[in-house]
Amino acid sequence: MITNRSERAVSPAAACLLLAVAAVAYSSWVLEAALPTKLSTIDGFASELFAADQPYRWFFGGLDIVAGVCAAVAAGLVLRLVRGERPGLRWAYVGWAAVVVFGVATVLDVVFPLDCAPSLAPCEARELAGRLSWRHDMHLVTSVLANAAGLVAIAALWWSARDGTARPVPSHRWGAALFWGALVMTLATMLLSLHDMRFDVPSFLADGQGVPQRVQVGLSAVWLGVAAASLRRTGADGGDDDRTGGHDAARAGEPDPGRAGRTTWQAKDGRPVSSSRSTAWSCTWSGTGAVTGRP
Repeated sequence: MITNRSERAVSPAAACLLLAVAAVAYSSWVLEAALPTKLSTIDGFASELFAADQPYRWFFGGLDIVAGVCAAVAAGLVLRLVRGERPGLRWAYVGWAAVVVFGVATVLDVVFPLDCAPSLAPCEARELAGRLSWRHDMHLVTSVLANAAGLVAIAALWWSARDGTARPVPSHRWGAALFWGALVMTLATMLLSLHDMRFDVPSFLADGQGVPQRVQVGLSAVWLGVAAASLRRTGADGGDDDRTGGHDAARAGEPDPGRAGRTTWQAKDGRPVSSSRSTAWSCTWSGTGAVTGRP
């Protein structure tokens, strides 16, 4: 458990900002619409944008590195806040640990880029002739690892939020929607990629894998933004690691940060005071606040 108040304030604030940056950077593929990449958004994967033979590889690859590093560092900061024995906290720990793996694998995606864009005929010919490097094959491994870790992260944090006691995690409703959406898009991408793996499939499954894959990447970026928002919301509620916040607040004569809506506490004259509390969003984590009351 983190006992240093300054650490408790800085870690979630930094993680919030880093996840927000990761969400924006991981959405860089949308810029292909404004750049002459000459790649197909229907049949090509988003990672083809930073293939070794592509003109904008440093731009798209650099932004993916930013996204991966920011996500991994942010999750590492949050991991210090979710240690505990309750089932919700254990799942939260698994989820944020998976975000670390997702971030590292995203960086490795760029470190081991595709030799060329497989959706283009010259690259397809090189694949058939076996004239591609081991880095090209390694990219498939890192991509699968990043996608799997992303799904585990969304699923674990969704599960940890089911009873509303584990923080900081995205809301249960957002987690459910994003998990099932990402899972369906991942399965669709795999199904439409069977033709590229030399499987005999019907003609209607031979093309189009770029669409669900981009939707899946987009949902991952949205999830990173939602995760950042969960840290902002937790900070605005004045919570800590969800194991001592309410008790500490009660001992200090402050409203319980775990409660929502109307809050009752003792004013200076000893009489109870009730107040409607509105949520102010900010990337901060504050466990204390001044409480005043009027008769």
